[in-house]
Amino acid sequence: MVAQCMECKGGAGLDHTKCLTGILNGLSQEFNVDSVILSHYIETKYADDSMEVLGMMVEVLQNLDQMGIREPYEEYFANDESLSSSFKNQQKSKCEKCGLGPETVFSALKKQFFKDISGFYCTFNDITGSVAAHREEACDKCVKATQSDLIYLFNRLEKFRAFVIYKGFQIVI
Repeated sequence: MVAQCMECKGGAGLDHTKCLTGILNGLSQEFNVDSVILSHYIETKYADDSMEVLGMMVEVLQNLDQMGIREPYEEYFANDESLSSSFKNQQKSKCEKCGLGPETVFSALKKQFFKDISGFYCTFNDITGSVAAHREEACDKCVKATQSDLIYLFNRLEKFRAFVIYKGFQIVI
């Protein structure tokens, strides 16, 4: 994959948010990319271990997208015939306003991932704490599903972190 960096007038490096976002979005839509070349005044090629890191980043972003499409109201309340319509209407309103709904949680994480990975871990920690502290019986199934998604995501992030540390410093964890 070759990125024409002269056209975007941004920085030609993956340390620039706009560049990294564009490359990760491109990689998420392409298959079997074995290298990325950032073409500017100087061409920078990313291959081998760099591509593995980028692939892991794309995987995290795809997980965030997938986790964010869950519709709690539709999944847990809409088709439950044992619930009254007034309760369903109240719950639908709660779900729409909830700051811990899957779309809200995972889109915030995705935004922060693009912006700053170290900040992403802080946001991830804050969200995990908020989800764990949420105590409302009607939200129990959604909270448990979100917790499960966050645990899965944490395990993927640990794999990513361990790889970066190992390759960056040749330290085995």
